[in-house]
Amino acid sequence: MTPVSDSDLSERQRWALRQMRAGKAVRVGDVAEQYKCSETTAKHDPIELRKRGLIEFEAPLKTGHWRLARQLERRKILSI
Repeated sequence: MTPVSDSDLSERQRWALRQMRAGKAVRVGDVAEQYKCSETTAKHDPIELRKRGLIEFEAPLKTGHWRLARQLERRKILSI
């Protein structure tokens, strides 16, 4: 897996990844609130980050949250 640079990510995606790197749980509603966008818009970010293998969903669907992919936590390859 190659490192991901800031220029590859949107501001919302960078914010979410920084929150996760700090150990915080991130939900779609958190992104929507932070960036004053709809939850529908905010849902696009984790989908794209998951496709890139950067994050994964943890816990039950209704109460869960996004977190850094375990392989990233071990390898620390993000340059955000």
